[in-house]
Amino acid sequence: MKRGLFEPYDFNGVKVKNRFMRSAVWMNMADRSGHFTEALYGIYEALARGGVGVVNVEVTGIVREEQCLPGQTTLCSDEFLPDFERLAGIMHQYGCKTFVQLGYGGTRTDYRVGERVILAPSDIPEISTGTKGTPMTVSDIHYLTESYAKAAGRVKKAGFDGVQLHCAHNYMMNQFLSPYYNNRTDAYGGSTENRMRFLAEVYQAIREEVGDSYPVSIKMTASDFMSGGIFVSGTGEVVELDDLSMTGLTFEESLKICKKLEELGFHSIELSGNCHSAARKLVGRVLDGYEIKEHGYFSEYARVLADEVHIPVITVGGLDSLAYIEELYEKTNIAMFSFARPFLCEPDFLEKWRQGISSTTTCVHCAMCRKDKEVNYCTAFREKPAVAGR
Repeated sequence: MKRGLFEPYDFNGVKVKNRFMRSAVWMNMADRSGHFTEALYGIYEALARGGVGVVNVEVTGIVREEQCLPGQTTLCSDEFLPDFERLAGIMHQYGCKTFVQLGYGGTRTDYRVGERVILAPSDIPEISTGTKGTPMTVSDIHYLTESYAKAAGRVKKAGFDGVQLHCAHNYMMNQFLSPYYNNRTDAYGGSTENRMRFLAEVYQAIREEVGDSYPVSIKMTASDFMSGGIFVSGTGEVVELDDLSMTGLTFEESLKICKKLEELGFHSIELSGNCHSAARKLVGRVLDGYEIKEHGYFSEYARVLADEVHIPVITVGGLDSLAYIEELYEKTNIAMFSFARPFLCEPDFLEKWRQGISSTTTCVHCAMCRKDKEVNYCTAFREKPAVAGR
């Protein structure tokens, strides 16, 4: 019998109080320059107070000129260190381990398109936004590699427990891995090894900045769900395509990549999928070999991955039943269980689970928490938070 979900866990060297994680969620609550607002600090304090073991701070920018989302936080310079130092102190006073997710959005954006240069692996428009980027030169690649490393160094300096790279949901790093988005003919395109090169170089640059023992995690896509003439749209529709040869990153190749990530030295892998916002509509469908599950959309993919690697694998997406999570925990090698939207409407639901008050989440997975232009909040069960300093 494994130790309980609510008992302390050695998360690959990071001592955490339970097996639960809060996935990085863009809150749209930083001010115009990327500084934290008091309301944003309040959101994170409520999460830490609610009893979650690990929090991933929302996707945070690495260069000043790239803001892929409104109200996005950034660590593009030392100017922002005091904000993050304060946040680390808030989280740690509740015994909550905290990682900061770093990412470059690239063409997975419709924010201020036309006002800025948007870098991408190739000139292929992102299929859900239609945004087309500027193919990166080798000089651009080196610039972003260095920017990731410097931002990771600031994460460590600010006192956080680790850093997570956003390599999912068609963000730029994910697009380098995808044969659909990456049609480069240089050392960064073509074979799996070449398409991984940017990610591997970012990792090595971060290691030089933070040292060999500091945790560097990654959020990965199980599959692009794009092959054999189908594409899962942002609204959850399975669209039939004329081009039967169109192929994105498959789960088979993701498994190979994840094994390489373990060899490189990554701390852990959080596994999502590129239909995350629409997965509820796809429950029961078999995509890329495995079924989208009702109470944990990508748990089947995580189950397989957890048998293939020896670093912690975290499943995320649609988790809403403690009974289902307990079954996964007992029958698979999945190490941790991560939630995003449920915390928007009920930041203390884990404490209710721990006390036996409830065993499901209030969240109904309506995805309406992403519809407001000012902040991301639960439109079904909670009042809109007040935001000052915007």
